[in-house]
Amino acid sequence: MRRIERFTLLRPDDNSDPCTADSQLISDGQVTSVRVPGIEILHQFDTGAGYLLVTDHDCPFEETFHFILLDQHLRIRSRRSLGAGFSFVPTSGWFGGRMVYEQGMRVKGVSPVEHAPEAKMLPGDERVEHALHAVERYAPSSGPMLH
Repeated sequence: MRRIERFTLLRPDDNSDPCTADSQLISDGQVTSVRVPGIEILHQFDTGAGYLLVTDHDCPFEETFHFILLDQHLRIRSRRSLGAGFSFVPTSGWFGGRMVYEQGMRVKGVSPVEHAPEAKMLPGDERVEHALHAVERYAPSSGPMLH
């Protein structure tokens, strides 16, 4: 797996909320029909079997990162989100951060697809899975530090 600079995002030009907006994917300068969550690409990797994008919404008090797995034809194979959005009220964000990172509180996810059966295995899936495990090297094992 290697870092690349192939993709950018075309931000929505309407009045949609940037904290929940999807953006159009641009590949090698060409606008594609693919829409991904987020408005900013933080990291991008060539996995050998496709591509892994890490995006966010660049939004205050929104600490959600999106991992989008694309095949070589730029079809979305999988996407997952990590983190949680806080209220836009600064006090709620501060208090939520203290509860999670200082008090050790953990919350149960409410994703409707969390326990859904996976799609059938396709050629190259094992390589993609291996690439995702390699990403763990780049992800911090602890949350942000509060001062």
